[in-house]
Amino acid sequence: MRFPTKQDSLQRLKPLGIKTVIDVGVERCTESLMIAFPGAKHILVESDGKWFDGYLETYKDISFEDYNWFANSTDRRIDSIDCDGPVLLKIDVDGPELDVLRGCIGLFPKVAAIVIEATTDKLPEILLLIERHGFRLFDIVDLCYCGPQLHQVDLVFVHSSVESKIRVDWDLALFQDSSLTVVR
Repeated sequence: MRFPTKQDSLQRLKPLGIKTVIDVGVERCTESLMIAFPGAKHILVESDGKWFDGYLETYKDISFEDYNWFANSTDRRIDSIDCDGPVLLKIDVDGPELDVLRGCIGLFPKVAAIVIEATTDKLPEILLLIERHGFRLFDIVDLCYCGPQLHQVDLVFVHSSVESKIRVDWDLALFQDSSLTVVR
């Protein structure tokens, strides 16, 4: 059964063979990434140093590096980090997503998947930038409402060069399968 959650979507990315997870805006931890990719190296990028003391305990069973800086497109570029691909890039920075993404462009040849938290007002620009670099929208998860309207979502993108490993062609029989879930 399929559910519109980050954890469920990340499980479907496992066939991509992710070797490195770059977690921009990690705060305390990103448990869903730790569960889905425990054998990958986790590169934690966080501007608020108050979380760093906890990483030794939280990530004790996972290979990780931490960077205490605010990622951007000028002097603190994510694409300056040396890592092995395929990479899963996760961005949750509450505002400067486009600036952080621009600072990742040099890394895109190694990136198999991107997970980015985005508010609805930034969706068009984010989609345009990411799709321009060969990524396709794979999933939309963790919908967050503010009052009666949708406010933010997590977008999951997969690079077109690897999407055949996980994408299922449209099949009416699958669509009509009663095991599929409609979230109400």
